[in-house]
Amino acid sequence: MQVVMQVDMFRGEVPVDVVEGLKAVLLDNPDARNDYKTMIAAYWLRFDGLAQLLENNPTPEAFATWMRDRATSPKTLQNRAMELQREYDQLEATAEVRRYRNMQARAGVVR
Repeated sequence: MQVVMQVDMFRGEVPVDVVEGLKAVLLDNPDARNDYKTMIAAYWLRFDGLAQLLENNPTPEAFATWMRDRATSPKTLQNRAMELQREYDQLEATAEVRRYRNMQARAGVVR
């Protein structure tokens, strides 16, 4: 299944919404299904303009501004990915990763 995207001439591909963008990332990048950090980086590079930032102004200050003003929250991306992975079998992580995530979810409060 291929997700058709809109195009923004300044930022590249722009998803219709976060969920559609994440579907595209998870479909195109199987490693992102097993690792939320990989998924977040792929989403930011593809949809939030991180690639352009790194190309044009790769400074800590520029990154901090980009993170505050343009980046989609990592928590939002993780939550939406979890929902998508529950809904679509083809986007699910491997069985080993699912077992680990389930164990972590039941581990209780972090101390």
